[in-house]
Amino acid sequence: MTDLAAAADQLAALAEVHDDLRSVARDLLAPTSPLVSGGDPVAADWDLLARSGWLGLEVPEELGGAGASFAELAVVLEELGRVASPSPLLGGVVLAVGVLRATSPSDERDRLLAGIAEGRLRVAVALSAAEAPGAGPLPFVVEVDDGRASVRGRATFVPDVVGADNVLLVADDPSAGPVLVALAAGVDGLAVGPTPVVDASRSLGEVSVGGLTVDAGCCW
Repeated sequence: MTDLAAAADQLAALAEVHDDLRSVARDLLAPTSPLVSGGDPVAADWDLLARSGWLGLEVPEELGGAGASFAELAVVLEELGRVASPSPLLGGVVLAVGVLRATSPSDERDRLLAGIAEGRLRVAVALSAAEAPGAGPLPFVVEVDDGRASVRGRATFVPDVVGADNVLLVADDPSAGPVLVALAAGVDGLAVGPTPVVDASRSLGEVSVGGLTVDAGCCW
């Protein structure tokens, strides 16, 4: 009974935290609602999202984040959905942080996570919607030789890649298996373009790379 009582107390405390977070998020995001603006959905201010600490909810504390779980982030996402905000939070933060946290620690990984938490970086993940690890060929191939890496491939329907500061390519290394390749937006050889969508609250794009050579430190 003691363990059950303790668990119940923890759940009640967590529910209270979520209720408080939901209330704050609802108040801050209310001005972006079409019902308030009287027109199309308005994107939530990115600096506001950063100051609220929402961009770093899942980022470890030692990298400037809150070290929270997806349950807390889901509360914010629900409120963004409530006002139909066309925010790049899903592609530029949620997917990127999830992918980065699933990889082994490295200087590049930690740099990207810290930048996301501070609101300095938006990082998109280029993995075609119809493709996933273990379900078939990955959209990119990387070959590492003598400290350099050659990357090529194409991914479609990439969430929030247009306007992202960095792009994570999910690539297949024939000698090592699936790896991530981190590229800065605008680098020669990386092409990013928008994909027309019906839902104005969503942003999708296409990423293509043709024989781009980068330092092998960008791959892990």
